[in-house]
Parts: sequence; structure tokens; C-alpha cells
Amino acid sequence: MSADLEHRIADALKADDIKSSDLAALIVETEIAAAAADKTAEEEREKALDPLASPNAAKARAAMEDAAFASDRLHTVLPRLQARLADVQAAEYAARWEPDFEQVQARRDELAQEYATTYPRLLAQLVDLFSRAETVDKEISHINGSAPTGEHRRLLGVELTARDLECFTTANPSIASAVQLPDFERSAVLTWPPPTPSLAAQVVASMIHRPHPGANWSEAIAERNLARREDHARVIAHYDAMARQREEREAAEAQKRGKGAAA
Repeated sequence: MSADLEHRIADALKADDIKSSDLAALIVETEIAAAAADKTAEEEREKALDPLASPNAAKARAAMEDAAFASDRLHTVLPRLQARLADVQAAEYAARWEPDFEQVQARRDELAQEYATTYPRLLAQLVDLFSRAETVDKEISHINGSAPTGEHRRLLGVELTARDLECFTTANPSIASAVQLPDFERSAVLTWPPPTPSLAAQVVASMIHRPHPGANWSEAIAERNLARREDHARVIAHYDAMARQREEREAAEAQKRGKGAAA
């Protein structure tokens, strides 16, 4: 190894501000020098073992050992240079990554703040909208259910009217019925739809004795009948939904079994 190359290798191993490109170039130069030193070491060995080529055994042995030492020295320093290159490349990558991290972090923080303020506001607006629509829909149901004889006009619900639909279908289900809006602080708790009493609780409530309505008995009966129809429709819808879910699950399982058999 030349003195100049040896100094540059030592400086590269100690320097804190060396570039990976410079280290990579130095490694290539060292590898070339190591290959040349290997060749020289082999030539000196063959020469030292030949009495005719090297009549002075002491000098021949010294030359052989010097050449082998130079080769070993280069091969010893190469792994250290390569490890140093890996460290420098890692540091350079981290330096390039840091600005990207800070930029994305800033965008994340900005959007997180918007998320924290927007979702609760939109949640409150949607829950208020759905709740008021539900209240008006109950009034519509009462109006439709108490229409005079011969009156054929019927009012569609709020969402149906808003979406210009005649009825809800599988392709166009009710948004208010399908949507689930988790609470912002406790996302396992749904703010919408609001919790409803269990079927058992509804049955118990229906068995509670109510006071006699007095002179308004006909109106009370109509309201009670309307409430019963609504409860009946809700129960039917509940079991229909369960049946659909079961059918979809069974169809998915059958399709999965069919794919497995085909494979």
C-alpha cells in the first residue's frame, strides 16, 4: 500500500464530514490496490522459493513477507471502509429523510386539527338533521295513517323527498338508516343511530296500563294504533335485516367453498 493511499484511508475512517461518493471511490481504489498487492505477493513468493531467481534467501524472504504484509493490510482495511460507507450512507439518507418527515408531520398536524374541529361539528349537524327528519317522518306517518275516507294523498318521508325517490330499495337504501356515526371521543359508542329499546323492553312497555284518554279517546286510539303499526314495521324490518344478513353470509360461504373445490 502506498503511503498516500494509506493516509487517505486513515483520514476517511476518522473524518466526520466525508461524502459517501468519496468513500465509494476510495473503496474501489483500495480494491484495485489489494488485487495488485495480491499479484505482487504471489510473484514474490514464487521468486523467493526459487534459489536461482533469489540466491539471497534472506532478502528473498523479506521481500516475500513485505509483499504479503502489504496485501494483508489492504484486505484488513477494506471491511472497515465498507462499514464506514454504510454508516455514511445511512446518515445521508437520514438527512434527506428528515425534511420530508417534518413536512408530512406539519401537514398531518394541520389536517388533524381540522379533523378535530370538523368531525364533531358535522356530527352534530348530521345528528340534528337525522333527528328532525325522524320527528317529521313520525308526523307524516300519523298524517298518512289518519287520512279521511276517500283521501288518497299521502306524504313521502323527508329523505325520500330530498332524494326524489318513491321508496327505498336494495340499490337505494335509506342513508339515515344505513349510516353509523361514532362519537368523536369514544368511537365504540354510536351517536347515530340513537340506541333503541330492546324488543323485550318494548313488549313490557306495551303492557303498562295507560290512563283513560277521556273525551279524546278516538284520537288516542288512532295514535296508539299508529304506534303499534310503527312498532310492528320496526320488528319486521329488524327480522328482515337479520334474514338478509344470514342469506348474504351463507351465499359468501357457499362461494368460498366453491372456489376451494375448484382449486
